[in-house]
Amino acid sequence: MSIIIKNNYDYCEKLEVSLTNFFQSDAILIGISLEAGKIIFASEGYYDLFSYEIYNKDIANVFTQRSIEKLVNFSSKLKSFNNKSRVLVNLEIYLKKYLVNIPSFMFFSGSVLCIEFQSNFDRLNYYFDEIKYQEILQYLTESKDSINVLSNNLCKYISEVTGFERTYFCEFLQNNHAVIKANYFSNGLESILHHHYPATDLPMSVREIYIKNKFRIIYNVDYIPLPIKGCINKIDLTYSIFRDISSIHLDYLRNMSLKSATSFSIVVDGKLKGLIGGHSKHKNHTPIELLPKIQTLVDAISIKIKQLRNNIIKKVNVEFNSSIDEFVLSYEKSQCNFEKMPNKSFDLLKEIFSSHLLCYRYNSKNEESSVIPTEFVDEVLKKLKKYKIRNIYIFDRLVTFNPIFYKWSKSIGAGMLVINLSNDLSNFIVLIRKEENHTLKWSGNPEELDLFSEEEKIVNPRRSFNTWLQDINHKCKQWTMKDYEIALKLHNQLILTRSNLLNHVQMNREIKFYETIN
Repeated sequence: MSIIIKNNYDYCEKLEVSLTNFFQSDAILIGISLEAGKIIFASEGYYDLFSYEIYNKDIANVFTQRSIEKLVNFSSKLKSFNNKSRVLVNLEIYLKKYLVNIPSFMFFSGSVLCIEFQSNFDRLNYYFDEIKYQEILQYLTESKDSINVLSNNLCKYISEVTGFERTYFCEFLQNNHAVIKANYFSNGLESILHHHYPATDLPMSVREIYIKNKFRIIYNVDYIPLPIKGCINKIDLTYSIFRDISSIHLDYLRNMSLKSATSFSIVVDGKLKGLIGGHSKHKNHTPIELLPKIQTLVDAISIKIKQLRNNIIKKVNVEFNSSIDEFVLSYEKSQCNFEKMPNKSFDLLKEIFSSHLLCYRYNSKNEESSVIPTEFVDEVLKKLKKYKIRNIYIFDRLVTFNPIFYKWSKSIGAGMLVINLSNDLSNFIVLIRKEENHTLKWSGNPEELDLFSEEEKIVNPRRSFNTWLQDINHKCKQWTMKDYEIALKLHNQLILTRSNLLNHVQMNREIKFYETIN
C-alpha cells in the first residue's frame, strides 16, 4: 500500500542510516580487535577473495608484521582525533597464495578498528597523471575565476580521471533546496545545469553524515547487500565509503537510469554547502586512493566559497555599516525597547533588506500598531517554535509550511527573514517580502508526496526526471547570503547593545544597594 507522507524526510529521518550490519558486495570490511589481535567481524564474500577462513582468526594470518605495525600506529593517531576520522593506508595482505599491497581505509566503529578495501583492486591498467593533478589543484587555489567557472573545470577533470560521464556542482540554498550551478556531461547523459532538487531528496540525517564522511562511492547500484559475519547487531559505519546504502537512495539512482555514483562534500564552517557529484550509466570501479585526492580539489572549492562569504561580509561592512549603526544607536537610545523606537528606524531596516513590511515581538508581546494581522504573527511564532533556536531564520515560501499563509501571500507577504534576539522567541524582528512569480526547472516534483511505499520500502518512480518546469507563486524574492550576513551582523550588534544596557542597569543597582547600606 502506498502512503502519503508529509515530506520525504518523515521516513528517512527516522532511519539511523549509518547503522547497519550489511556491506556492499564490491568491497570487503574487516573488523579488528587490536587488544586480542583477532578479526572479530568480516563482510560475507571474503572467502572468495582470500580462499581461507579469516573470521575469528589472528590478524597475523591476514596481515604482514609490517602492516600490523601500521595498524597499531595509525590507530593511535586516529584516537587522537577521538576516532572521528579515517585514513588511507597501503596494507600488505595475504590473498590466496600471494602477498598483495592493497590501498585500504581505516576507521573506528566504537572500539573496533575497521579496514575496508575494494574487491576489484587491480591497478595494472590504471594510470594517474600526478602532474596534471597538481596543475588543476594550483588552478583551483590561485585562479580568480568565479565559483561556477572553477566548478565547471573541476567537473570536467573529475570526469576525465574517473570515467563518470556526468559530474556536477550542486549548491544548497538557504531553504535547503539544491540547484545545479555547473556540470560536465558526455556519452549520452544529458545536462542537468540549473535543475533544482527538492530538499527532501537529501534528508538532514544524511547531510549530517556527509559533513563527517566527506566522500563516498557506489560502484554498482545493483550490488548484493552482504551480511557482516560476527555482527548480530548493527554497527556504526559513519566513516565507511562502502556501507550498505538505503534502498530508497538506490532506487532514486535507478530511476535516473544510473549504474554508479559518487559525491564529495563541500563543507564551509562545519556546514554542508553543496556537493560535487558524479553519475555513470555503467559500473565504475574508480580506485579508492583517488577519492581523497579529488576531495582535496573539492576542499579548494570550499575555501573559495568561504572566501566569497568573507568578501560579502566585507562588502556588507562597507555598504551598510552606517545604516546598521544608525539603527543600533536608535535601539540603544530607546533602552533596547522596540516600542520606544521611531518608525523611521524600522523604515531604515526595511530599506536595508528590500523588505515590504516589518513587525516585531518585544517581551513576548506582538507589535500593537502593526498593519500585519496578529494571526499572521501568531502563525509565524508557531512555525519558529518547531525549529531549534537560531539567530536567523529564513523562509522564501511560507505556504510550504502551512497552507494558512496562502491568504496572506499577496496582501502581506510570501517570505520572511527573522532576526531572533532571545532564547525563547520573546524578542525578534520579522522582515517580510512580497510575492514574486518564479519559474524553476526541477528534477523531481517537490510537491509530489506519494513517493514512498511503506510495505515494499521503495521509492515509486518519479514522473519528471528529465525536466519539469514549475511556475511558482506565493514565493518572495530569494533571500541571499548577503541578506543573511547583514542580518547576522545586526543581530550581534543588537545583542551586544542589550547586554551592555543590562550590565549598566545591574551595576547601578549594586551602587544604590551599597549606598543604602552605608
